[in-house]
Amino acid sequence: MPLYRSMRKRENFAKPFGVLNISIVIVILAYVTIGFLGYRKYGSEVMPSVTLSLPNEPIYAIVQLMYALAIGFSYLLQMYVAINIAVPAVRQRLINLKKSDFVLDLSDYIGRAFLVTITFVLAASIPELDLVMELVGALVCSLVAIIIPTILHLVTFNDRLRGLSKAWLYFRNITIILIGLMAFLIGTYFSVMGIVERLSQQSAHHSHHNQLYSNSEHLVAKITEPNLLNVTLSSTLANL
Repeated sequence: MPLYRSMRKRENFAKPFGVLNISIVIVILAYVTIGFLGYRKYGSEVMPSVTLSLPNEPIYAIVQLMYALAIGFSYLLQMYVAINIAVPAVRQRLINLKKSDFVLDLSDYIGRAFLVTITFVLAASIPELDLVMELVGALVCSLVAIIIPTILHLVTFNDRLRGLSKAWLYFRNITIILIGLMAFLIGTYFSVMGIVERLSQQSAHHSHHNQLYSNSEHLVAKITEPNLLNVTLSSTLANL
């Protein structure tokens, strides 16, 4: 909605070949192409981000640098909607409190910096970010992108349609809601199973490491026992 309100020709937003549909098709094709080529090249060993699977060579380092720059320069656009919703609400409360223009501008900058910083902190502090993103995508995206908009559309047009149009509205929207629920359940199940499997592998690795460390300590303790040292020294002196 913020992007729609900022457009000069809003009628071009929701056309069959309008801004929304064309941009979504381009994004889907880009993601599918990169995902297919990445899996085609590296198979099941591909990293959560395909750039992490690239070899440590100068040409691939340039690709990783360009990817990082693309994310950095497009980050403001990605945060536009969240900032456009959160910051004006805080600003309006400060206006009601009759704060000065300096305080209003300062609150804008602090709010924007906070929203950007907290995402960086979360990305850097979460150890298994790929699994968390899968779970968030399964939980949130299915609800926000499919289920909730369809329910709102059904409630909005429920009293405006009659006859076959209303029946088609119910059939179409209920079908979309069921697809969203299926994606929600399947995605959540596989995400949780992936988290459990990763944690089990890490637990097994730590247990094996601790077992090796315990065995080495036990061996050192045996070697350094007084009786064993005396026997070893006596045997060595006898051979001499």
